Amino acid sequence: MSVEVAVALILDRGRCFAQRRDPGARVFPGLWEFPGGKLEPSEAPGAALLRELLEELDWRPDRTQAMPPLAHAYPGFSVTLHPFVCEGTATPRTGLAWGWFTRSELAQLPMPEANGAILELFL
Repeated sequence: MSVEVAVALILDRGRCFAQRRDPGARVFPGLWEFPGGKLEPSEAPGAALLRELLEELDWRPDRTQAMPPLAHAYPGFSVTLHPFVCEGTATPRTGLAWGWFTRSELAQLPMPEANGAILELFL
């Protein structure tokens, strides 16, 4: 099984927004991640990004810049991440634990393995 996911690296004053997955989540419970979500059939990554940010954070970026897609294989499924650097003046809102982190702080958070490649590009 292969999954495609749009991912936002939301930047503000040298920090990046990350949120903690629900500890009861079926996949990657309690790990920290960048907001985003799965692409719908025939949906472009940029459209999925905007849809997911509105759904998850009630937030719309002022600017986005696509980064190269990144593939990662987990046992039983693979994922292609479509990362975007995002900036905006509004504050994202979520009911999950969240924070603004420096690059070195992000590197210390427990995250899904696939995010390691994003961190390497970003760091």
